[in-house]
Amino acid sequence: MGTPGSASGLGKRTGGNAGTAPQADSTSPWERLRLSAIEATYPGWRILVRDGLWWATKYTPPTEEQKACGMLHQFARPGPDELVAALNVQLGILARMGAA
Repeated sequence: MGTPGSASGLGKRTGGNAGTAPQADSTSPWERLRLSAIEATYPGWRILVRDGLWWATKYTPPTEEQKACGMLHQFARPGPDELVAALNVQLGILARMGAA
């Protein structure tokens, strides 16, 4: 099983960077709107919806020091509100480290 957005094709990315066409999937227009808003708010993270879960993957993997403080490279939450809350926790970790 691949990771979200991996070459295995298991990840369905509904948002996109410039030049990247969104993939057809089963996300609703509301989910696509929320996904785009979250991507715009957290540009250091790739956001996607897969198998009913909302995933965030940090574009730049955390350093060992960041990992020791609780920084995650990738995580999933059941919905967009929970994902945003978790992303805010991650930003708080960086802020406390002086890296935000």
